[in-house]
Amino acid sequence: MHERDKLVQQVAVIGLGRFGLTVARTLAGWGHEVYGIDCEEEQVQHAKDELTHVVQTELYDVADVKELGLDEVDVAVVAIGADIEASILTMTLLLEAGVRRVITRATTRLHGIILQRVGAHDVIYPEESSGEMLARSLRAPGITEHIELSSQVGINKLLAPDEWVGHTLDELRLSAADPAFIALAIQRGDETIAAPAPEERIRDGDVLAVVCQESKLDELPLVARRR
Repeated sequence: MHERDKLVQQVAVIGLGRFGLTVARTLAGWGHEVYGIDCEEEQVQHAKDELTHVVQTELYDVADVKELGLDEVDVAVVAIGADIEASILTMTLLLEAGVRRVITRATTRLHGIILQRVGAHDVIYPEESSGEMLARSLRAPGITEHIELSSQVGINKLLAPDEWVGHTLDELRLSAADPAFIALAIQRGDETIAAPAPEERIRDGDVLAVVCQESKLDELPLVARRR
């Protein structure tokens, strides 16, 4: 499994505006340890009672990152909005400090290209990806779309992880025999396999629609380990 697909436990969110705070609140609500960083007192006050740790500060060098322990988190989200220079500097400091995965918000396509060239692992455009969707993708890597059926159950679209390839749905416990996860359909290139049989084997590049209990969402990328 790729380094970025490991289960996320600790997340740092730098920039607690509307987008960043949504990411942070959503993850904190799911029980993750969330570090919130912002230079504005008002934003810090909004978040202080909801996140694990909240600090009012700016990051100027690698030592600041390490002093706050941000180099130890699983993922850092740079959610800084209009200040493009600050977002690039912050992302660079996190990368230099050795943060394993850095996701950075971009305000324009050019901004996004610069972030990618500098080294961002992922670039997010808020107009295309909500804070809650980003939080969900961190909780279960590979999820690109989600439909909430109820507060307990949803349908998730995801690219099949490498560990699933070659295994049947039954082996992965993605068939109706296990109510926690049920594969409703598989998109294989131009072919759509609706209600796939338990003996259907996952192929590289398959995209699945999977019904999942919200309480089990963290386990979805790990179903191959439960066989």
